[in-house]
Amino acid sequence: MSGAQNAPEKLTKIAKWVQSVNIPGTMVHFKCLNARISVLFTIPLGFATGILASTIAVGGFVGVPAHDLCARRAELMASATELVIAFVMGLGGSFKFALHGLVDIRLAMIILGGSLFGIQLGLWYYLC
Repeated sequence: MSGAQNAPEKLTKIAKWVQSVNIPGTMVHFKCLNARISVLFTIPLGFATGILASTIAVGGFVGVPAHDLCARRAELMASATELVIAFVMGLGGSFKFALHGLVDIRLAMIILGGSLFGIQLGLWYYLC
């Protein structure tokens, strides 16, 4: 582990504001962030991530067009393939970061929960 990980990070104005908002009954302490944040901020973030993941395969800005143009794959198949790739890569990265104690499982589950709803909406939009 490098010493840079222990150095305090400067918070942006938005991060300071989000951490300063106190909505009773919705506050969750995230140990890795050493901050309390309302789930009313994290759930919409997960929802938006789900919509992006289902429509453009977040990170698939190159992969999806490459599958579509170079491999002559259908757009839906290209998007689904990129999602599998992102899942495998994300799983490996998450495991590696978790070994070093850098994953806040509660934050991940809240974002995943919002993502589960967002991905359904994004897929419905994509298919219609």
